[in-house]
Amino acid sequence: MSSIISILICILTNSCTCKKVIYDAENPPPLPFSVVKNMTSSIGGEVEVSLFFKRYKVNPKGLIVRKAHDSEYYIEKESRDTIIHHPEKPYGATFYFFRDIDKRKKIRLDENVVVFKGIPIETYERTITQWNGKEVDTLLQKTVEYCNNAIHGNMRIVKEEDRTILYSTKFKKGSGYWKDFFYTGSLKEEGQVKKNFKYGKWTYYNKKGEIDSTKTYTLKDSIDVRFPHCIFNKKELCY
Repeated sequence: MSSIISILICILTNSCTCKKVIYDAENPPPLPFSVVKNMTSSIGGEVEVSLFFKRYKVNPKGLIVRKAHDSEYYIEKESRDTIIHHPEKPYGATFYFFRDIDKRKKIRLDENVVVFKGIPIETYERTITQWNGKEVDTLLQKTVEYCNNAIHGNMRIVKEEDRTILYSTKFKKGSGYWKDFFYTGSLKEEGQVKKNFKYGKWTYYNKKGEIDSTKTYTLKDSIDVRFPHCIFNKKELCY
């Protein structure tokens, strides 16, 4: 009886131990799927962010799901609100999102996370790089751990040039203190996150390090900080 109660508590409180997904013939690894901000032609698995927005959605359970109207995809278990699979991508994809931050300086942002059966798993990575004419230099790298569809575990931001740790913290079940930085290493924004959403007073900075603005949020504002959930925010989209 006690084991059953423990399992129920685990499910209800979203406190189950995170387990790494084991891939096999029945459970193949997700395939790369790129999302770009602007695109003039389709290349491989790339899709423009506006089209991604049209094809996918966040359902009431917080899952990233394919919209049912696309005939290329079929719907699992005949439900219109569950994971929608492609024959060649049966369980999901590694979503990549990339865009130019500064075309003149050839600075680019890349971010990715594996979305498996509707939820981001393992670690979200964001890298800001610059092409110096010979090779690509990494300027800034950010990693955020996910568990059970929530930010849970380590969040770490490193300035790669001198390996300076700009910020390191731990989140628990979607809650913690969030900071983000410009590629130069100066603070961009900071504030509390509760259940994966911006909460309370947030402070925003300009590139000179001065306070640009402040804003107070409630959970009703639904400003999700997870990727790729933030693409679907009604306000403050992350692209």
